[in-house]
Amino acid sequence: MSVMPITYGITAAITVAFAIGVLLAKRPLLAGYLLTLTMVGLGALFWELKSPLLGGIQILVYGGGVLVMVLFVVMLTPSGQKVENWSSSWSALWLLSPLAGYLAFRSYPVHGPVISGRILGVALLTRQGLSLEVLAVLLLLALVAALAIAMTQKGEKTP
Repeated sequence: MSVMPITYGITAAITVAFAIGVLLAKRPLLAGYLLTLTMVGLGALFWELKSPLLGGIQILVYGGGVLVMVLFVVMLTPSGQKVENWSSSWSALWLLSPLAGYLAFRSYPVHGPVISGRILGVALLTRQGLSLEVLAVLLLLALVAALAIAMTQKGEKTP
């Protein structure tokens, strides 16, 4: 038995545990940190599937984006604010973590395709160029709208 399926299963279980922690976190800052760790775990899963480029992109783009989101949560949320307690039935979600680890261990691909930078670049820039530009414009508009909402005071209209 190879070590890679075991490592993949353990990484999947830890990543799912972080994701469940996001759902059950009572403080927004803790939820943001756990979401960042979830994105790093997903990057590690890509790395273990022999796609280090996708793993690096996952960690840099999504992990970094989540860290920026955590910064905004810290700035916009009053300190000491907590989320209401969940009912005790939600604690059964923790059973998903070992189940996900076991399923990942059992389904680890022996021979999977390796996604290199060249393959990813050709796929994104030749077939998906227009959709990436439209997505970039939509994200920019969402950022401008979020800034406009954050800048207005209560009862004040935007110019």
